[in-house]
Amino acid sequence: MKTRICGGIYLFFCLVISCRAQSTTGAPGAEGMAFKSRINQVNGLLISQLSSGGEAGQVTRMSLTALPSLGESPSTLKFNQEVGDSMGKALNEVSKFSQLRHGGWPLGHSLEIGFEDKYIGKDGPSAAVACALLLEAAITGRKWDPAFAVTGDMNADGSVQPIGGVQAKIRGATKGACKIVGVPVKNEKSVADILVLEGPAPLVGITVFGIKTFDDAMLLAGTERPQALQNALTDFDNMRAVMMRDPRQILPLLRTPHAAQRLQALLTAAPNCYSAKYLLLYLQGRAPRTLSIGGSIEAAQSSADSLVSSIDHDVDSNVSSLKGDELGSSLNKLRQLRPSLDARVWPYVDGMVAYGEVIRGALLNPVRSGARYVDLVSKANKAAAATKAAYDKLINDAQVREELGL
Repeated sequence: MKTRICGGIYLFFCLVISCRAQSTTGAPGAEGMAFKSRINQVNGLLISQLSSGGEAGQVTRMSLTALPSLGESPSTLKFNQEVGDSMGKALNEVSKFSQLRHGGWPLGHSLEIGFEDKYIGKDGPSAAVACALLLEAAITGRKWDPAFAVTGDMNADGSVQPIGGVQAKIRGATKGACKIVGVPVKNEKSVADILVLEGPAPLVGITVFGIKTFDDAMLLAGTERPQALQNALTDFDNMRAVMMRDPRQILPLLRTPHAAQRLQALLTAAPNCYSAKYLLLYLQGRAPRTLSIGGSIEAAQSSADSLVSSIDHDVDSNVSSLKGDELGSSLNKLRQLRPSLDARVWPYVDGMVAYGEVIRGALLNPVRSGARYVDLVSKANKAAAATKAAYDKLINDAQVREELGL
């Protein structure tokens, strides 16, 4: 997956899918097997990483077409555009899972997975679950709820694996008019981080569920859910509609006994509903108050992306490329964000602030030669070295690495 790229906009998926120009050949099909759906769709999620360091999420409609080909050759699976290696590896896992689940595929078909926008490069393993749902629909003829969106990597045994950019993807699902979104259970801390950073409104705006296996995703994606779950979802959706009419009324309405009862009913029907879980914790005063370690690092770096990218450059480059107002804004964001961060990240953030102040001083009082310039270079180098040392110490801490899944 592309990470922290500056200087342009790069789209990469919260889904998993395919391969470059390559295809995956299916195992021999079972006698009499046939694809029951020649074209089907599901909502995936993608994010664009901006040159400013921010991330914007959005829904993308994914589709799979199953076209008959000549002869009785094994069916093939491919993506309708060139994608990165991670997507190719993910597609292989999805292909193996689907064939193991159904005892092979029908023969003589060309399966092609596509996105709404097929002209922008894509990579990353987070479309796997969406691709598996597309294959499941093609084989069984099932239909998926158009208000459902999903993201997550997946292994051949059907287990759902964590991915990046979950916060941005949830925001994208909300803006895309989706009502339900499935994210890997191993990304639960990212959902809690949304509550810390933005309060309860985002978790009211969309119902977020954790998915551990492909079957979890299929249960949520289907149009025929268990009655208790469907009733609870309908009640929550009705409550959401009232609250979202006036965002200023979200908190007062959320604190009513009626709202708490509906949230508890949803959590009882679906213990993997993160929206209900964290909104109830919020109402009970037991919600997290600081970001997870991963969320803390991501938030700090996103707030001062220009500083992060300039640490390894010389003073002249920094002074010429950074703008005073942009730098001042980044420093203010870091200071305001600091209390919400995991305390283990504070030395790194303090290093960035100290480094930024050195560069900001050079911008406000330009020096190009003489002893003052030598002093400026020395201070900048020391501040940059201290910042990098703080980050290295943080990222090499055994407990931090375990929490980050490294």
